[in-house]
Amino acid sequence: MGDIDHQRLNKLTLAAADRFPDISDGPLSELERARVVSDTSTPGKCRPDGIDGGV
Repeated sequence: MGDIDHQRLNKLTLAAADRFPDISDGPLSELERARVVSDTSTPGKCRPDGIDGGV
């Protein structure tokens, strides 16, 4: 996951936590677990589906 996507999803999830506290724990946990890669990384390092490795 790119850094910018991670920041945006984190911000969105935190905003939703006020309205839906019972369901926001799951996405927050996953965002904490997510592997963040630099948005300027070389193409092919991480496939669009988020699976690392060679093709």
